[in-house]
Amino acid sequence: MTRRDFPFILLRGFIRTRQGEFLMKVTSPAGDFEITVRESSVEDGCVVISGQMGVWDSKIHMKPSDLVSFAGVLLNFRVLFFLLGCPFRRLLGKKAG
Repeated sequence: MTRRDFPFILLRGFIRTRQGEFLMKVTSPAGDFEITVRESSVEDGCVVISGQMGVWDSKIHMKPSDLVSFAGVLLNFRVLFFLLGCPFRRLLGKKAG
């Protein structure tokens, strides 16, 4: 088996499959689930993220106001400092996630 045959490529903290899909992990009291994120698009004024969890196809529809709210939750000081430090940790050879 060569490196090219290996089914996953680590890319910027996500796992990327050969088809260009990204895997993300969701942890909940019901268990841990892998979600495959396939693509994003714009439909009817919303950002749509298409993916799959197990056998279920799914789409996340986010209005502009949802995106602002999501950004407000995601971009707090701890996350911003983590994101700003990622390139430096990568240069120093430390795991960034």
